[in-house]
Amino acid sequence: MKRLISIALTALFLTGINACKDAGDIKKRAGHDEAAKKEVAYVAPVPPEGLGEIVKLEPQEFQKILGEATLVDIRTPEEFAEGHLKGAVLINYKKRTFPDYINVIDKEKPVAIYCRSANRSGKAAYIMQNLGFKKVYDLAGGIKAWKKAGLPIETTDNDANKAIQEKLKNGDYKGRNLAGEFHQVGVDEFEKLIKSGEVTLVDCRTPEEFAESHIDGAINIDWKHNRHFIDDFKKQITNAKPVAIYCRSGNRSTRAMFALGAVGYSKIYNLEHGIKSWKKAGKPLVEKKKEEKVELAPSPGGEEGC
Repeated sequence: MKRLISIALTALFLTGINACKDAGDIKKRAGHDEAAKKEVAYVAPVPPEGLGEIVKLEPQEFQKILGEATLVDIRTPEEFAEGHLKGAVLINYKKRTFPDYINVIDKEKPVAIYCRSANRSGKAAYIMQNLGFKKVYDLAGGIKAWKKAGLPIETTDNDANKAIQEKLKNGDYKGRNLAGEFHQVGVDEFEKLIKSGEVTLVDCRTPEEFAESHIDGAINIDWKHNRHFIDDFKKQITNAKPVAIYCRSGNRSTRAMFALGAVGYSKIYNLEHGIKSWKKAGKPLVEKKKEEKVELAPSPGGEEGC
């Protein structure tokens, strides 16, 4: 019995050593080890030629262009049902299918989009620009600003939205037309890219998720809550090397990838199914250390000390 326990502990110890070696190898090859780190000159992304225009408008100006533009509410169905702008059609930005479903809208005509506060719509506009939309109007401040300005909303559905939902149900929409080179890759290929040192690794989850665990060498830029994601990305990430990006399940990073293509990042690799697949494959992670509980010895009098 003792021999079996000894063998098991030895195997566990060796597994730990190998995991550490793997993590160290990734760190060194990716250029994040100080001894191996090389300066990479910053190369700013250059937006591709021929992309459409994004125009952000305050509520009163947004209202004026509604007669000429297709109005799209990109919030959730629950938000839409609670109240939306008159004549709006619904395409849920939070769904993984958004980059496909938004293609149901005519790209040649102006499109006006809005969400709750302009966080989602600001990012959706870049995705749409990369997909080939000629002109996208974005409601500054979202429907919150619209309501604050005393402008009307309604709760009844409309024929235009019913027609759009039927088209989506039948798969009646055109495919993507993307600027940039994008790759959805599996765990093993993603790991090879990191080890090669030829990519910049970006974790686009929240800071809280990043703190819990992340792939060694990753730079954290929050896609979900940061309305300035694109600007922050351009400030920190060079276009001199391809970008390797990941999130929790591959949803956020896919949308981020398409948006980044619109501002000129020319080659991006996305970890398909995100860090969930990385963990499932048993790949190394930098994990948050659990706080150790310190037991205080009782005072001589039998009570806890100060």
